[in-house]
Amino acid sequence: MEFADAAQWKFFTNSQQSLVFQFSKNETTPYVFYSDTLQYFTIFYLTTALDSVLGQTDSVKSFRVNHYDITGNILNSPLNDFEIKIGKAFGLIQFLRIDRFPAVLEPVRLIGNMYPDAGLYRITNEMIYNYKPGDKIQYFDVRFINHAYEWNYERYIMYHVLEKQSTPQQLSYTIARNIFYLGSGLREFDTIILNYTRNEVIAQIPFDEMGGAISLARIDFTKTDFSGTGLWKYNIAYEYLSYCESGDCWEGSPGSPPPDEVNTWVEGIGLFYYHWGSPFTSLAETYRTYVVYIKKSGLSWGTEVYVGQDEMTLNQLQLKVFPNPTTTKLRFENSLSPGGRLLIYDITRKCIKSVNIEAETAEVDVHDLKPGLYHLQLVNQNRAQTCKFSKQ
Repeated sequence: MEFADAAQWKFFTNSQQSLVFQFSKNETTPYVFYSDTLQYFTIFYLTTALDSVLGQTDSVKSFRVNHYDITGNILNSPLNDFEIKIGKAFGLIQFLRIDRFPAVLEPVRLIGNMYPDAGLYRITNEMIYNYKPGDKIQYFDVRFINHAYEWNYERYIMYHVLEKQSTPQQLSYTIARNIFYLGSGLREFDTIILNYTRNEVIAQIPFDEMGGAISLARIDFTKTDFSGTGLWKYNIAYEYLSYCESGDCWEGSPGSPPPDEVNTWVEGIGLFYYHWGSPFTSLAETYRTYVVYIKKSGLSWGTEVYVGQDEMTLNQLQLKVFPNPTTTKLRFENSLSPGGRLLIYDITRKCIKSVNIEAETAEVDVHDLKPGLYHLQLVNQNRAQTCKFSKQ
């Protein structure tokens, strides 16, 4: 966009075609602001009046657009009879999409503004992490490290919101978490607390403004359909290696290619997709987490992956392990269902011990285990329960 003078505004499309407007002259006689061999567009001044803009009062000028074919016949397009509105404080309030004009004829409307601050001008934790008791979100989570296979995993994680507490500064959620590891079949159940600072800013206008070593990012901020409900989705894909004044903006190891990173947040759901990957062959690493299922305030999206009995059934096994921590022997009691297979995993999710159990009580020798934290899983009649114990 450029100003030829105080009265003339000139906008340029991606193909460098120009659209010229005389917003300051209040022309009541229609004039052409764009024409080609197929069509032309006119605009004329309507009125100036006080109007409500994003909840605030502003002095607003209104102009009407008309769309004609080359012979002067009105075309029934999205821009015909459309009103362009310009505010004294807010600037362009209603306008038309410029970048792909005239191939795309799309009205655009102001939804957020800074200075004055109004509408959707920033994305905060309160907007993104807005849950209610009963909400469920299931993720698929992958970690791959080329030089450390023992740390790799693929797992499903289910979050079930049990309780919400809020203060003017903070949101706090009590979450029942269910984790299932593919391959090993290990299951973990626990309760966690998620805390978010309400007004912490994830992004704000201009949403594509970047700083520091990151010189460029691909930004999408769109309203996306989730089972009939439109939710705001903010996606940012970082490009670490791109033009900047200092040259190579990637500050990683010399000779290695830059990583790629993508973050996607969805209104009321939280982090919807995360990917970080380094393509350097000998040290390749990939971390990826994305939502596969949502059940939220009547909204159901995706497909829930069932990985076994529900949490209530698993907890009813009433598995007791003692002493914990232990040095040589580990005893356990399972009062509801005798027998089964006892599996012990180290922190890398590798199964290091498997024992058949035939009674309600049993004793397992763990003197050969190295000191540290371990996961114990009892599998019985297609049911399973996991707990942790410490070896000293």
